[in-house]
Amino acid sequence: MAQEYKFDYEFVTYKWPRWVREQTEKQRIIWAYKILFLDVLFPLNVDRIIFVDADEIVRADLKELVELDLHGAPYGYTPFCDSRRETDGFRFWKQGWWQQHLQGKPYHISALYVVDLRRFRELAAGDRLRGQYQMLTQDPGSLANLDQVMDNLGFASCYVTIFVLETGSSQQLAARCTNLFAAARMALLRDLVL
Repeated sequence: MAQEYKFDYEFVTYKWPRWVREQTEKQRIIWAYKILFLDVLFPLNVDRIIFVDADEIVRADLKELVELDLHGAPYGYTPFCDSRRETDGFRFWKQGWWQQHLQGKPYHISALYVVDLRRFRELAAGDRLRGQYQMLTQDPGSLANLDQVMDNLGFASCYVTIFVLETGSSQQLAARCTNLFAAARMALLRDLVL
């Protein structure tokens, strides 16, 4: 595939640090890696990454995300859709603690996102997220959706800003990527129902 589409790839490995409380379930380990260790997982010469969940189908040119101006934010995420009223009961972030914590800000999905690794490192975002993670994992029942919870907590607490991919210059890209996020929303609903 790499030869056909003319791209290079490399595998990376990273050993979980002893000082960070470890996850034991495989899915939660994957979620943690894709959020908590971005600053140390990738080589310093990698400027930007795009994360796409393995079950996503991309029908847009992801190069646009590589070139997208994130306006100083280390991340670009898409917020969860609010247009389907039949899913209102599953939007835990629209009530209780999350509603108060977000204070009207959107709750973002982590099925597809872009990270400016240089900016992420400049802001010490990885250290901040790992510190927050350490506090939250004192309760083994916390962080049910570890990947989304960590980024949304950082965003709502204003220590890691998120560029919203459905606004401004990226509105057209977000419209073409709607199918990406629909699959992720269905996965969330499936997980909540089970």
